[in-house]
Amino acid sequence: MKKILIFVLLIITFTTYSQQIYFDNRYDFNTGRYDGTNGVIILDSNNYVVAGVAIDSTSNFQKICIMDIDIHGVVQWKKSYHNPFLDYYTGVCCILNTKDSGFTFSGAVVDTFGNSKVILWKFNKFGDTLWTQSYGNGGFNSGQQCRQTNDGGFIIIGTIDTNSIDEFVLLLKTDSLGNLQWKKVYGSATYNDGFTVDFTFDGGYILGAYSGSNAYVIKTDSTGLLQWQRLYPNTNGAAIITVSTGGYIFASDHNEYTIGTDTYMKDCIVRLDSVGGVIWYKKYGGIGFANGIGPIYELSDGSFVACGQVNDSNSEKIGGILLKIDSQGDSLWMRTYDLLQGPTSQNYFRDFKPTSDGGFILTGFVIPSPPDTGTEDMWVIKLDSNGC
Repeated sequence: MKKILIFVLLIITFTTYSQQIYFDNRYDFNTGRYDGTNGVIILDSNNYVVAGVAIDSTSNFQKICIMDIDIHGVVQWKKSYHNPFLDYYTGVCCILNTKDSGFTFSGAVVDTFGNSKVILWKFNKFGDTLWTQSYGNGGFNSGQQCRQTNDGGFIIIGTIDTNSIDEFVLLLKTDSLGNLQWKKVYGSATYNDGFTVDFTFDGGYILGAYSGSNAYVIKTDSTGLLQWQRLYPNTNGAAIITVSTGGYIFASDHNEYTIGTDTYMKDCIVRLDSVGGVIWYKKYGGIGFANGIGPIYELSDGSFVACGQVNDSNSEKIGGILLKIDSQGDSLWMRTYDLLQGPTSQNYFRDFKPTSDGGFILTGFVIPSPPDTGTEDMWVIKLDSNGC
């Protein structure tokens, strides 16, 4: 009986892992110039959608690029959206699933005079445009992460600068068609940037931002009214989420030291209580001038996974990383991925999602240097539950 049980368990294990699908692909969005990917979603059980930007070969302006790939990494469709006199930019985690099975794209659009607006673009599941909205009246306005609210509208975090000197964290709330309902601005220092936003248990929002050389975390109520704010020294921004057991957690990088014009950093993750107090603050991996980590997600077992990039302090090569930690911040594993192997080639992760088979889908971009060939391209990689 014992032998039969062991045999059955082996069969189950083999079946589970044999059902996982892996790929590690590079995609040129037929431009030959800058294919940077800043977002990925799981469209359904058979498809992923990635979004980024590229230089349009005809107009020389930057365009939005969206691509649908199946679970094997095979392209199903590609679409691009552009205006011959406008540049488009992606936000952090720039693509979002919506409740109607479509998705949105958030970022910024810049005219030839340098004026920029926050942009929110709504698509159906086939990548057809349903509507677009932009927000801002001159100066600098940039959108980053967007989330859909319970009323079907959207909350967008970003940055605003109306006097070419000071930048402030921007929070926009829209209805389901992208019509602006309210706008809030936060920050008192000269330089503030908003990056990520999440919902809180009391119906408000938690904002991850950057201020000077500090991670900047802001808590608001449901109308954007400031409730508290905190700075965390020597950290470069906060990719923040609400934790299921209460409080918050953010991924960032910690400034270790500076040599000349280069700041050398370690990846770090910080666990906060409900009012922003530090529960633990932990660093991971080596020190490098290109280190950075975020976004971060909580898994069903209470662990956390974050992606980013890292480089050795003795090398110019940059690799994508995926880090998994337990609920106390102890590292379970940290893996590095190099699609390009050249000694100065660069491999960046910008977003990822946990997949239904227990694995992860990650996206970013690669920049080749000899002996690697080609142009800067989109990069999408599918991993198993152990990051392999």
